[in-house]
Amino acid sequence: MTKLERFAQLDGMLQTSQAIARGIVKPTFYEYMLSLEKVLTNQIFVR
Repeated sequence: MTKLERFAQLDGMLQTSQAIARGIVKPTFYEYMLSLEKVLTNQIFVR
């Protein structure tokens, strides 16, 4: 395996792991923001 082939393989693995991470993180972060918004909204209207 040449250096260029190895680089291409590692680059592909990195891109795959980044795509998986984005797929896991985005929905979780979105749910967190929604729950945070509900908490903040409840605190504002309770007073």
